[in-house]
Amino acid sequence: MHKLHGDMDHADRKVNFFGFDKAKESGLLICTDVASRGLDFKRVDWVLQWDLSSQVKEYVNRVGRTARIASAGQSLCFVMAPNELEYVTYMKKTYKVEMTEKSRFTLMKVFEQKLAEKAKERKIDPNMVRFRKLKAIEDHDEQQESLHCLRQMMTTLMMSDAKGVKDLARVAKNSSTRAYAGHIVEFRPILNKQDLNLTEYARSFGIYKVVHETMPKNNLHAR
Repeated sequence: MHKLHGDMDHADRKVNFFGFDKAKESGLLICTDVASRGLDFKRVDWVLQWDLSSQVKEYVNRVGRTARIASAGQSLCFVMAPNELEYVTYMKKTYKVEMTEKSRFTLMKVFEQKLAEKAKERKIDPNMVRFRKLKAIEDHDEQQESLHCLRQMMTTLMMSDAKGVKDLARVAKNSSTRAYAGHIVEFRPILNKQDLNLTEYARSFGIYKVVHETMPKNNLHAR
């Protein structure tokens, strides 16, 4: 696992760049848009966009890190329903960018399977994997049970506070919330911070306490 962001010094960036680029079997690079242009990685199979881009050029640059020079690749954007669904329609209508919907429960089924495999190989703690396999993806009860199991796993991880992950989650959530308010004017009707469900948004970072305890101070008075 590697990282790249604008606050790193040159030597640290270099170590992480080549560490990811030369990974033999698999690798994960968690990065800001500093890695979305000017960097050529040889074998990127997937680009995952946690936050949606409000500039089409930036979106193209991000996606362009995969499928380089006659190779295949895929990109996945996390879209929050219902307020961000218009993003998909707008990108298609205005910029001819086609996106295909993939249900979060389809992704969760794959996630559960991968976790079970890693637990079997003892690469992760088997006690963290308490899923009942999601068989009927369209079944509402199974969907809710799957979400509950995932939240229980995240809660367990947070309670253990391994490597200070709880504080890191708060920092990441607050930083993401501030960035959400910085979208360009063109996209603000779609990516509007006022439309965010802050409780659910915090939960997406594994934070399950009262929202006001994890919000930036400058937002407390606005509420």
